[in-house]
Amino acid sequence: MTYHRRTFMARIEAAIRRRVGLTDAAAWRMFGGYYRPHARSLFFYALVSSGQSLTILPVLFLIRYAFDVAIPQGDVRLLVYFGVGIVMIRVLNGVIVLARRSYIVRIINGAIRDLRHDLISRLYVLSRDFHARSDPARVHTWIVQETGRADNLSNKLFSAMLPAALLSLVLFIYLCVLSWTMVLLMIVVAPAVWITMGITGSHVQRHVKVFQHSFETFSRGVFFVLRHIDLTFIQAFEHEETRRQAQHLEDLSRTGKNMSLSFAVHNEVQRNIVGLAGILVLVFGGAQVAIGQISIGEFLTFYLAASLLNGSVNTVIGSIPDVVAGNESLSKLRRLMEDGPVQPYSGSKQIAFTGRIMLSKVSFDYGGDDPVLVKIDLEIPPGARIAIVGSNGVGKSTIFNLILGFYRPTSGQVLADNVSYDGIDMRLLRREIGVVRQRATFFAGTVLENITYGWPDACLDEVVTASRLAGAHDFITALEDGYNTQIGESGILLSGGECQRIAIARALLGKPKLLILDEPTNHLDADSVEALMQTLLMLDYRPGIVLISHDMRVVGFAEQIFRLEEGVLVRVTRAKAEDLVAAVGA
Repeated sequence: MTYHRRTFMARIEAAIRRRVGLTDAAAWRMFGGYYRPHARSLFFYALVSSGQSLTILPVLFLIRYAFDVAIPQGDVRLLVYFGVGIVMIRVLNGVIVLARRSYIVRIINGAIRDLRHDLISRLYVLSRDFHARSDPARVHTWIVQETGRADNLSNKLFSAMLPAALLSLVLFIYLCVLSWTMVLLMIVVAPAVWITMGITGSHVQRHVKVFQHSFETFSRGVFFVLRHIDLTFIQAFEHEETRRQAQHLEDLSRTGKNMSLSFAVHNEVQRNIVGLAGILVLVFGGAQVAIGQISIGEFLTFYLAASLLNGSVNTVIGSIPDVVAGNESLSKLRRLMEDGPVQPYSGSKQIAFTGRIMLSKVSFDYGGDDPVLVKIDLEIPPGARIAIVGSNGVGKSTIFNLILGFYRPTSGQVLADNVSYDGIDMRLLRREIGVVRQRATFFAGTVLENITYGWPDACLDEVVTASRLAGAHDFITALEDGYNTQIGESGILLSGGECQRIAIARALLGKPKLLILDEPTNHLDADSVEALMQTLLMLDYRPGIVLISHDMRVVGFAEQIFRLEEGVLVRVTRAKAEDLVAAVGA
């Protein structure tokens, strides 16, 4: 019994894949994996569905005896009893259907919830390089749209195809008992069903794939419009962009029409071929009644059972296009779940981070021939103030990303408190590092929500303290709704300097042991820069500070200054740094 429960899902998946040509076995194994924890429940569901399908048998027996016994004898009372019995059986069947539906919906919703949760979690496992190279609109469509199709696939499999298949089996056995000769007559059309299913199924699969590609293109287009509307206005490209999106809509409409037509052709061809079996039964069975080989009750019961079988088979066949569409979705989700580079570090060790970082003989390249960094050594002691200068594109931000563990060195290693990044839980380490990027990230929400992202339990007093240190509190309180003011997507409703101060407040809120500032003063005037740097020097928790900047007003606050040139990092004097910064500015 345990073995049968364990292999129940696998047998269903294999049968479907063989018939409709679904060859991505890995995708179906992934999909089935979300239902294997529910194998016992699904086995019970199959038993209940089997029991429900058996309720049709008493109805067929009652109908047969109504025509063979009650009607010929003129027994109205018996006919009433038969009618009441049929009604009661139908009511019982309806109750079972509702209970079964409620039961399977809970299982399906739980499995799809887990699938979506794992996909979201997978995004945080994939490397920064994956996210830098991938199309976020496409990934968004996959997670939202394709999981919706996986949900629809689950409902088709368990709520429609499985019950219909079980009912078809019961009816087929019953028909064999009634008249195996007429069953053989029905089977004559089976090869035609089998062949046309393969032909029309391949057409459905092709049109589904084209439609889903068009839908992804349309989704990316809408995503582009929403994210880059300012660029469109600035470039006066509204009419052209509208035409481009209209073309996407035209393609979507055309491919959607073709897919729907392929669905209709598939279902209609199969329905008519299966219906041919019913016509053969009607003619052959009627002839047998005429010559007295079977009774009218037996014939009507057989014909009714054959009609029900026809409906069940059509339900199974009619669900195949949805299964094909679901197969395409599962293939995409499987690729997202299993393919692509993952985060470079997966350690679990927790350390009491003091702020000490060391890059030892670190070299790095992005997969090309020219290295970005060549055997650099850099030690950041706790509480140290270090600046890194160099021309644009020389690799300063690469050092920044290596310290954060976004990339793994091609050779050499990065250590925190003399512990290699390979063994460290990077999530916990990053919580001890405050970061202000050259282009800080903001989302559509309030000032408060953007400052406290990552620190949701921070109280308002802590937020105000961090904002004062960043020089942000005064302008925030002057806003119409203060800390509850909406800033728009990417902080579009604020100035560049205001966004910069909010980013600094967010970095300071967690009282980091190490603070990394990548061009932190691009939008600040001289007085604001001076005030900010003096504030950072007086922080009571004394974080280490790494400054990546072209601004000598910032670099001048460092105790040690390093120049990065042609992949080599060397320490320089303050005077030399001034010359380098001036050269870059020129």
